[in-house]
Amino acid sequence: MGGFEVICDPETFGKLQEQLDQMKEKDIYSVKLNAKMNFLIKELSIPEVMDQMFVEHKRGKGLKSTITQTTMQRMQELVTTITESDLRNQLQARIDDANLILKIRSLENGNITRVSDNEYRVEFKPNISIPEIVGYSVLLSSGGESWAGSGENIVNIDKIITTLTPSSYVNFVITLQNGKSYVLYEQKYS
Repeated sequence: MGGFEVICDPETFGKLQEQLDQMKEKDIYSVKLNAKMNFLIKELSIPEVMDQMFVEHKRGKGLKSTITQTTMQRMQELVTTITESDLRNQLQARIDDANLILKIRSLENGNITRVSDNEYRVEFKPNISIPEIVGYSVLLSSGGESWAGSGENIVNIDKIITTLTPSSYVNFVITLQNGKSYVLYEQKYS
C-alpha cells in the first residue's frame, strides 16, 4: 500500500477540516468520526501515489510544489519493497526525476514576474552548471514570444518576454538528459 485517500461529501469534509484546524499537530488518525459522516477511505497503490505527486500544467507535467525531500524519502522506501523489477525500475526513474527537480528548486533563484500588461520577466539563476538539464523553454499559452535554449546559457537566464494578451499562462519547462521534460514553473496572469 502506498497510502490512502479520503473521499467525502462537502459537509463531512467541513467537519473533518474543522477538527484538523483545531489541532496543534495535524493528525488525521485523531479525527473523531460519527455515523452521520459520509466518507470512503480508498487504499492507494504505490504507482497511484506517485501519479498524485505530479500535476498537469498547460505545457506538461510538473512536480507539485508541496512535495518535499521527506516525501521523496518515504516514496523511495516504498519503491524498494516492490518485487516486480520492471515496475520498480519505472518508479525509480520517476523518483530520480522528482529528486532532481527538488534539487534544482533548492539551488536556483527562479521567478516569473509581471512587468506590465503584456510583458513578463523570466529569471532562472542557479549560478552553477546543472548538467542534468540539457534544455529549457519558456512558453506562453496565449500567443506571443516563446523561446528556448540549451547548454551553458541555462546558468543565467534573465529575459523580458512579451505576450499578445494580458491574460495568459507562462510556463518554464526544463528538458533532462533522459529526454523527459517537466514544467518547473507555471504562472497565470489575468
